[in-house]
Amino acid sequence: MEAELIAGRLRSANVDVQIFSQKDHVNVVGLGGLAIVRVLVPVFQLEAANRVLAEHDTGRSGTR
Repeated sequence: MEAELIAGRLRSANVDVQIFSQKDHVNVVGLGGLAIVRVLVPVFQLEAANRVLAEHDTGRSGTR
């Protein structure tokens, strides 16, 4: 769920995002910290993605 929230923030800033998940969607019991879920962005948008996430973490909006 956290990966979806992060991806949503990035998409709203026009950053291309893919979510890579190895979470088992069939079984109700998860693996907790063992389930790999990654938010992937193209290398050429990495700085923009980091900036968007940093602005969110400090409570600033992306508008200027």
